[in-house]
Amino acid sequence: MAKIRKNTGDSDLIESHLLRVGSAYAEPYATGGSFEATNRRFAFADQKAKESGWSHTPIEEINRRFIKLDRSFISQLSQENNVFSGHPEYILREKMKISAELLLSCEPDVISLEVTNEGSIFYTWRKNDISIYLDHYLIEEHDGKDEAIVSIYKNNDKVADFAGSLDEVIVQINNSLVSESIDFPAFA
Repeated sequence: MAKIRKNTGDSDLIESHLLRVGSAYAEPYATGGSFEATNRRFAFADQKAKESGWSHTPIEEINRRFIKLDRSFISQLSQENNVFSGHPEYILREKMKISAELLLSCEPDVISLEVTNEGSIFYTWRKNDISIYLDHYLIEEHDGKDEAIVSIYKNNDKVADFAGSLDEVIVQINNSLVSESIDFPAFA
C-alpha cells in the first residue's frame, strides 16, 4: 500500500486505494501520470469499451463509485472548514475511506454522502428494499475511536438502530443484513 504523506494529493490517495483493491486502473496512477491525464485515459478507454460492447467488472464499478465519493467528500470538506479546523485533511480522508469501502463492498444500488456541520459523514445507502443511514463521526471526542450511528430499514420498516464505535456498528450492520443475504465481505 502506498505511504500516506501529509500533503497527499487526490491522485496519491486514489492510487493507494486502487492498489489495495488490485484494480486494473491502478497502473496509470502507479506510473506517475497526472490526475487529469489519467482521467483522459480512462475516458478514452471507456469510450472504446462502450463501442466494443464491453461492460465494467464489479470491482471497477466500486472503484468508480469510490472516486466519486472521495471527490464529493473533498468538495464538501472545503465548505465545512470551521468544523474540521485543526484536523489534517489526509486523516479525515483516511477515516472516510474506512466507512466508504465498507458500504461499497456489497455493491449498493445507490450511495451518497454528505459532510455535516457536526463533524460527521452522513451516508445514504440502498440495495433492493434495504436502506442504511450511517452517520460516521470523524472527530474523536473522548476515547479516540470513531463513533457512528446506523439506522437500517427494510421496505420503510425499521430493522435496526444502533450507536457505538465504528467497529461495533459494522458488526451490527453485518448481523442485520445476514438474513437478507447481503454481507460485507470484509466483515462476514
